[in-house]
Amino acid sequence: MADITMCSGKDCPLKRNCKRFTATAGMWQSYFSILPYNFETKICEMFWNTNTDEIYNQLKEITKIKD
Repeated sequence: MADITMCSGKDCPLKRNCKRFTATAGMWQSYFSILPYNFETKICEMFWNTNTDEIYNQLKEITKIKD
């Protein structure tokens, strides 16, 4: 279950690389009521790159304080 607000991705050019579209929905999943992608600016302020978790985990490991 994805513990995030997901996106339907309708006509969004970024959806295939966005975790908000590609995550597996849970039984009680929340979705954006309005597509957050702005077609005029070609920007989505809610975009969550599918590589973000991997990068975050790598940074946590690098900065981990050793006992």
